[in-house]
Amino acid sequence: MPPRNPKSEKILDFVVNKGNGIKGLVDTGIETVPDLYILPIEERLLPNNILTYDSIPVIDVSNWDDPKVKESIRDAAGKWGFFQIINHGVPLHVLDAVKEAAHRFFGLPYEERNKYWAGNSLTDTVTLKTSFVPQAEAALEWKDYLSFRCSPRDLESFPLWPPVCRDEVVDYVESAKSVIRKLLEVLLEGLKTSQQEYGLTPIYQHSLFSSKTIMAAFMFEQLKMIAGFMFCQSMGLS
Repeated sequence: MPPRNPKSEKILDFVVNKGNGIKGLVDTGIETVPDLYILPIEERLLPNNILTYDSIPVIDVSNWDDPKVKESIRDAAGKWGFFQIINHGVPLHVLDAVKEAAHRFFGLPYEERNKYWAGNSLTDTVTLKTSFVPQAEAALEWKDYLSFRCSPRDLESFPLWPPVCRDEVVDYVESAKSVIRKLLEVLLEGLKTSQQEYGLTPIYQHSLFSSKTIMAAFMFEQLKMIAGFMFCQSMGLS
């Protein structure tokens, strides 16, 4: 990665090292996206390499046992790497509540949010971060996110989680368990294997969702399932 200019280094220090995040940067009143967040032209996809579709795959999972549903999930996972599911059974009031909780958290003063910044949090089961690996990325991601690790043992850290959103996170975890497990079963079945065969414990990774959809992502590391729930805050400039 080429060295950054002094202005970008200053922004990186403010956003990452001082834990202000994108939220803090936007609150300063900036009117344009800094160069630090703009992908160099030579690294962007060329228009002729982009396929146009009306939508990402949208899959109705009201009947998990339908072979067509299972095949649609596996096909989307293999060709796209992500997809949207509807009629998943997670109550709308639970989804709405967890979204409102996310807004409450990111609406807290800097001093309160910073308590959970990576390196400051009293527990590694909840961390506030920005981008992915900001120290190594040529162009940073325009996002902050609050990540929760939610295995049963991790819930012992519940008292250390942000009071403005912890109840909603737990409610969401409980409501989404069966959905994540079903997705995992369908994907592993497509690989002709099972959770038991590889000793995998399903833990749940929450990504961006709307009031009618939920997207689940699974990561394998040393044949273990890595867990966590994420609130994502993506802020734009007009």
